[in-house]
Amino acid sequence: MKTVGSLGLAASTVARRMAAGPQDGVGFDDVTAPIRTKTNRLIRKGTTKVAGKSARAAGKTGRKAVRSKTASTIARGLKAAGKSVMAAFKTSLTALKSLLALLWPYLLPVLGGGLAFILIIAVICTGGAAREYSSLCGVGSDGTKEGNAQAIWSYVISKGVTPECAAGILGNLEKESQLDPAAVEASGEGHGLVQWSFGRREQLLKAASEKGVDWTDLRFQLDFMYDEALKPGTYYNDLLENGGFFEAETPLEAAVIWHDKYEVSADSPETVRRIRGGYAESWYTKLKDTDPDKGLYTDRVVWIGDSRTEGLKNTVDVKSDSVIAKSGAGYSWFEQTGIPQATAALKKGDTIVINMGVNDLHNNMKYAAKINELSTGDWKAHKICFMSVNPVDDSKSSYAKNTLIDNFNASMKKGLNPGIKYLDTNNSLEWNYFDAEGLHYDRDTYQQIWDKVHGVLTPQNSVCGSWGTGSVSGIPDFTKKHFWSNPLNSYPMGQCTWYAAGAALAIFGELDGWNMLGNGDMWVDSILSRYPDRFSYGAMNSVPKAGSIFSATSTNHVGVILQVDGNMVTYFDGNNNGSTDPWDVAVSKVEWQVSTVTLEQLHGLYRPKYANPIGDVTKVAKQS
Repeated sequence: MKTVGSLGLAASTVARRMAAGPQDGVGFDDVTAPIRTKTNRLIRKGTTKVAGKSARAAGKTGRKAVRSKTASTIARGLKAAGKSVMAAFKTSLTALKSLLALLWPYLLPVLGGGLAFILIIAVICTGGAAREYSSLCGVGSDGTKEGNAQAIWSYVISKGVTPECAAGILGNLEKESQLDPAAVEASGEGHGLVQWSFGRREQLLKAASEKGVDWTDLRFQLDFMYDEALKPGTYYNDLLENGGFFEAETPLEAAVIWHDKYEVSADSPETVRRIRGGYAESWYTKLKDTDPDKGLYTDRVVWIGDSRTEGLKNTVDVKSDSVIAKSGAGYSWFEQTGIPQATAALKKGDTIVINMGVNDLHNNMKYAAKINELSTGDWKAHKICFMSVNPVDDSKSSYAKNTLIDNFNASMKKGLNPGIKYLDTNNSLEWNYFDAEGLHYDRDTYQQIWDKVHGVLTPQNSVCGSWGTGSVSGIPDFTKKHFWSNPLNSYPMGQCTWYAAGAALAIFGELDGWNMLGNGDMWVDSILSRYPDRFSYGAMNSVPKAGSIFSATSTNHVGVILQVDGNMVTYFDGNNNGSTDPWDVAVSKVEWQVSTVTLEQLHGLYRPKYANPIGDVTKVAKQS
């Protein structure tokens, strides 16, 4: 109670200062930071003991309130506090009651001291998700050691560990792999960040294959490490919990416990403390004052371009993207106007896509040099993509010619820093329409470009893009247009294959792509051939499962099973009129149905055979 009293006093003091207005050296983010991390301990313990520890951490960090001094920081702090406390509430009502029971007598002076804590309670009551399910969905790194460190730091903190624990993890990973996810031990045994060996290495490689990602992918390895060590209830998590890792008060202490309970190398205790602990303390010093979300990103794109980008903005639903473009723009506009406007528009976690060059194909060196400069400067915290200059109609275009475009693209691809993604849309999309100038495209082509950008930039490292939800609920969801459009779904709109592909993308994600599976009656055979480790064969008259794809052997048709409840089956399919349709018709309820029938009725209608997901749908889906 003495410690909780300190919390009440410290929080009340800060609240009074905040009520009076922002002051130098005092930021509300400093009070809420421990709530973001320590409240997650309540999920693990669910006891008064943990509530007390969270209170002590909150009081300690409140006294250290020295950083932020802006109103926007107050808002970020309130938002983060609400998200974490809501996560604790949803996971452990008992734990939250314990926390409230401890804090309530001391919240009264805080509430009296200012509006800040009232706003916290409002955020809690109106909802919010845990940081793990926030809009910051992926990890982003420029591939350098420092970039990887920031991404790892942000990731593990987003999972609820303290900065001290995050530093302890980093210290170990630096010793193991120099923070390189592609590191392989000289013997060929240890692989990746953790240097997974023997059976654990085999599990790593198998999991990568099942998810359809390269085993060297940074986000994949962090997810794998989370599932092994940070996910509550797992073997290593229990060892770390019992060893006091999550309550470690220093990076050195956290590094030692992480090593002893999870890494378990041949290093002597003295070496562990000196090397791993030293690395941990160094990373803590470097990263403790950085934005904890710096290494995470969203699926929002800030576009910078010319008239072609204007055309995309005017014809496509760009959703939350920000589009900065001007007709006829070239390098001078890019440098003087486009860059400042984009920098002002950028939000935490945004990706930048540059779609320029067709108006001044001779300026390739200037574009490359400036983008490289930005990648290590003002845009260092963001993922940057340069899109290839796309084709023109040589017979109509008076200046830009495809030979010059090819030379420009080759130069840009070669000249950009390794951390900048070069996106080759020129050779990967279909260009069937050009306007009278031979420069611009129609809506369908611009939609292809938008889908390509979002399909390439986000699914590989994020749950935001085209990765599966692992759920059959909410099918179909036509608001997620990338599941129903090229390049992910290239089937004729309104055909049964188009509906099945859209549903499969929503449930299972891209995997290796759902295109080119043939006619509806060929789908089961094609799926089993393409994904033999994910789907098994279900013969005619057998019982399917949620997520099964069925091919009708009596007709050229395909559909998706959404639920099996005893003898009752709910399925989704479409193409009621038997023809290809425009969007508005295809998405209307007259063209598709979610129907519940008996198993006998389904078999009578279609005589179906099935591609049944092996195991739970969530395990088959390509997720983060």
